[in-house]
Amino acid sequence: MRRVRQRLSPEEARAILCEGVEGVLSLVDAEGRPYGVPINYAVSGNSVYVHSALSGRKVDAIRSCGWGSLCVVGESRMLPETFATRYRSVIAEGPLAVVDDPEEKHAGLMALGRTTGRDEAACEAEVASGIKHCLVMRLDIEDLSAKESLDLAKERRRAAATPQGAIDA
Repeated sequence: MRRVRQRLSPEEARAILCEGVEGVLSLVDAEGRPYGVPINYAVSGNSVYVHSALSGRKVDAIRSCGWGSLCVVGESRMLPETFATRYRSVIAEGPLAVVDDPEEKHAGLMALGRTTGRDEAACEAEVASGIKHCLVMRLDIEDLSAKESLDLAKERRRAAATPQGAIDA
C-alpha cells in the first residue's frame, strides 16, 4: 500500500470485513476481461462465502480464473468542502472456488442467511428450499488490507498524541 500512514491494522481490516454484508467481487473472465459484480457475502473463519445462480458470467469467471478480490467500503461520506471522501475500506484477496461439499454448502448458505438478521429457523427453511437452485463459492483469504481516508488517519494520530485525561477545549 502506497499510503502507509492510512493503512489499518489486520484486526481493523477484519472488523470492517466482518461488519459488512455487501461488496464488489472482482474477477477476470476467460477472455481476460475484468468483471466486478456487487454481491452480498458472509465471513466464516478465514473464508468469505458468496452465493450465485447455477450459471452465468460470475460462475464462468470463477471457474476459469480461480482467484478473486472482494472490496468492501465500511464507511463513506463525501466532504464537498474539501473535495474529499471520508472512508474506511478493506480488500480481501485469495483463491475462489465453487463449494462442492454439501455440508460446507449448507454452512455457507446459513452464514449468508444470518447476515439478514433472521432467526435460525427462518434461515434453515430458506436454505432448505433453495440449496439445489444455487451455487456457493468460497474465497479463502490470503491477503487482507485496509485503509482509511487521510482525515481519519490524522484524527487517529492526534488522538494517540493527546495525553490521557486531556480535555478538548
